[in-house]
Amino acid sequence: DDLKTIINRTFKEEFHQVSGREKEEIDQKLQILQQTQYKHPLISTYYFTPDARKQGGHYEKKTEYVKRIDPVKEYIIMKDDTIIRFHYIKELQGEIFNKVLSF
Repeated sequence: DDLKTIINRTFKEEFHQVSGREKEEIDQKLQILQQTQYKHPLISTYYFTPDARKQGGHYEKKTEYVKRIDPVKEYIIMKDDTIIRFHYIKELQGEIFNKVLSF
């Protein structure tokens, strides 16, 4: 097994859903992404990836261009075809948000 596999198996994390102010901020940013997705903005996303075989998973960070947003199925499809469910997003960052929001 490679090192990443061993680390993931050893350091399982639990999923913690965001709430309150944190959730409001993510929801606002998802709205911005929906409106600007045609520009394919570059964003950094910190999100939970569930383990396919057992309970738990791990958090990872990805910086990639947005391909499109599916508001019905509630996920972001990145340019590299990674699918990130809204539900699992812990943090969103990018220039696109700085232009519209001031947190």
